[in-house]
Amino acid sequence: MEYLYKGNKTDWVASAAFYAMYHSLLAILYKLGYESRNQECTIALVENLVNKKIIKLDEEYIGIIKNIQNKEGARDIREEMQYGSKTAMDAKRCSAFMEQAKKFVEKIKEVLIGLNKTSENIGGNTK
Repeated sequence: MEYLYKGNKTDWVASAAFYAMYHSLLAILYKLGYESRNQECTIALVENLVNKKIIKLDEEYIGIIKNIQNKEGARDIREEMQYGSKTAMDAKRCSAFMEQAKKFVEKIKEVLIGLNKTSENIGGNTK
């Protein structure tokens, strides 16, 4: 993201940020023995895992990646920049989106560490 941002490729920053977040969700699913090839299904399954308290992740993070209550989600931004007619995001919006993606990925790292500790405590390896 930083490389693209410095090169004024802010339309591609949107894709890089979204896919960093999306792939981090795929890491959770993989760790739990799931596989997904669909963004909607991936997000829905993670949301279900949160609701069932299988993983600890605040609703805020689900809201970041998807559109909730008419707020702009990461997927919306990525689709706008990838499929729309705009070729750039303004600097303030782009910087905020990059920070959001970094925060998201860091939080997912914590979730994965928690899953590692849980599997160690029960004497198994979830995947």
